[in-house]
Amino acid sequence: SEAFDSVLGNTASCHRACQLTYPLHTYPKGCEPVLVPPQEEELFACQRGCRLFSICQFVDDGADLNRTKQECDS
Repeated sequence: SEAFDSVLGNTASCHRACQLTYPLHTYPKGCEPVLVPPQEEELFACQRGCRLFSICQFVDDGADLNRTKQECDS
């Protein structure tokens, strides 16, 4: 994990975008306790996407990554 950070590149700006998109302080607290609140799951999923994107860039630097978004949207 941390060993690959220097190779995969900095994902801090992507993580900031996730925090701005899924800010934990704006979500209402649920009535029932859960292991991981849904708002945290969304934030963590976004952050994992940052890492996946950096891995994809590392593996095939010349690939059209927008194609992945188009396939997800279809």
